[in-house]
Amino acid sequence: MADFSAPQTDELRELLRRLVFLQIGLAVAVALVIGRLWQLQVHEGPYYRDLSENNRTRTLVVEPARGLIYDRNHVLLANNVPSFSLYVTLEDVKDVSGLVTKLVELVGLNETQLRKRMTAPGSRQNPRKLKDGLTLKEAAQIESHRLDLPGVMIQVESQRNYPVGVVAAHLLGYVGEISQEQLDRGESGELHQGSIIGQYGIEKSYDRFLRGKTGEKLTEVDALGHEKRTTLVEKPEAGDDLYLSIDIRLQRLAEELLGDCAG
Repeated sequence: MADFSAPQTDELRELLRRLVFLQIGLAVAVALVIGRLWQLQVHEGPYYRDLSENNRTRTLVVEPARGLIYDRNHVLLANNVPSFSLYVTLEDVKDVSGLVTKLVELVGLNETQLRKRMTAPGSRQNPRKLKDGLTLKEAAQIESHRLDLPGVMIQVESQRNYPVGVVAAHLLGYVGEISQEQLDRGESGELHQGSIIGQYGIEKSYDRFLRGKTGEKLTEVDALGHEKRTTLVEKPEAGDDLYLSIDIRLQRLAEELLGDCAG
């Protein structure tokens, strides 16, 4: 009889060798998958968690109400009235030129100023102010075309108002948006692009007392950057009120008596 034991033994040995290589390969593959999962979930987990959160939420600075100004008899000289401000988050904007064109068509904003604000230095994830002091009609126009304006939002803020008109205007001064030059000079402190600060007179001299402390809120957005839900995180703190030593009645009388004369 022929002896088949030797060939069968060689075949079995070869099969076992291949099986060992297969097991080693599977073990290496499983180890690579486990290592990659560990890297993504443990080592780089916080990074991807933050990235995902940023894609879902936007942080918006909430401006505080500016402190009121009174004369010596508690007559109100400067207060705040509600106003609409236009913001955009560039992270959600795919076509900047198209967005600028739509905003110009809707509310007649200055195209050059819009492009300048959108290309100014700053994070694309943080909302940046395009314009404040929008009228109710302008705000309604933007809200009615909200689906065509990704990344755009309307924020209700306070605007400075002077009930006494132009009386003592040279003393009270005025407020305005902080300029890029002031930001570059470091005059802003904790302020940012779009912040309203005192630019002249008492408004400027006592600005750090009057302007208050900003707050923050998180806004949940969809894939197009449209606002879905807002959760207030930190409330803003209103500025301190200021009482002056002047009497606005005497100030008005003095200005009327002087007329066009300097004095």
